[in-house]
Amino acid sequence: MVRFLSNKRFSPIGIDVSERSVRLVQLDLEHARVVEAVRCEMTGGDVSEQGPGVDQLADALYRGREGRAFRGRDAVMSLNGDRLFVQNVRVPKASDDELVRLIYQEAAGRIPYAVDEAELRYLPTGDVRQGDRIMREVVLFAGHRPQIETLVQAAIQAGFRPRAVDIEPAAVMRCYTRQYRRDQDRDLQAMFVHIGERRTAVSISDGMKLTFVKYLDIGGHQMDAAVAANLDLELSDAVSLRKHHGHRRGEEQDDVTRSVNEAVMPVVARLVEEVSMCLRYHSVAFRRNQVSQLICGGSEASRSLMDALAQKLDVQCDLGDPLRDYAHRQIAGRSAQWDVATGLALRGVN
Repeated sequence: MVRFLSNKRFSPIGIDVSERSVRLVQLDLEHARVVEAVRCEMTGGDVSEQGPGVDQLADALYRGREGRAFRGRDAVMSLNGDRLFVQNVRVPKASDDELVRLIYQEAAGRIPYAVDEAELRYLPTGDVRQGDRIMREVVLFAGHRPQIETLVQAAIQAGFRPRAVDIEPAAVMRCYTRQYRRDQDRDLQAMFVHIGERRTAVSISDGMKLTFVKYLDIGGHQMDAAVAANLDLELSDAVSLRKHHGHRRGEEQDDVTRSVNEAVMPVVARLVEEVSMCLRYHSVAFRRNQVSQLICGGSEASRSLMDALAQKLDVQCDLGDPLRDYAHRQIAGRSAQWDVATGLALRGVN
């Protein structure tokens, strides 16, 4: 008799969609090994400012799934900084119903599209003093419904069954807190600096609860632009040059590498300063225990960027390696790029 294997023996497929590529990760149900991890570049012309269209994204997802070892079709997708509006707002302390009304009122005046076109969520982070008043600070998250529908439609078109759409900072936190935290460390605070193609997500967790989220308009695109401007190159040539020569260290460096690193130095310095300001704001506003660890992740994370953060901040800094605790085949590319997709695969779906 043929016995059919249940998909329940595997995690959902985590799908991380960025401007230039998609990353897909699936784990076994015990979270002991990687079933598959794949990255596929976008094709079919330049991606618009609104992100890839349905057909362009569906093509990348189909190529990522076709002929691979993925089991089942259940998937969890993410909204990243290009599709996610994030802002800290302060409202008077109130009952639950009144708090929701106040938050939606704030959202209506802040989000860059009509509130009835938005999927809104909020995260209370704590009470803060504003003058002589105690206010409730919350992180407001908003996704534009048409963009969410594009993600879902593309996944369905590529043969997936979307079960949930998560936010990028929650996926990053889920990935690394599972990896780093022991039972005795549950009350410690950690900062996650996820450096992406256009933006950097800075978040702080207290155990498994996010207490701070902010996006910085700094990422790989700004570094590529700096290389293009300083070395008088076309942007496409700068992208290729930085990809092959950037972030080398010490004896690995040649003249080209040194020129690339010098070109991106002001961008890196601005990133480090912005992260430092986030850390100071969090410690002053909430007067909680100090952050004890910083994890540098994302597609643009590197040891040289981590070193730059470590030199500025009085915090233990580690370079993210999301798949290190799972048995897996050799996977090419920077290991830190898999943090969002891994965090999505770790999300339980009812």
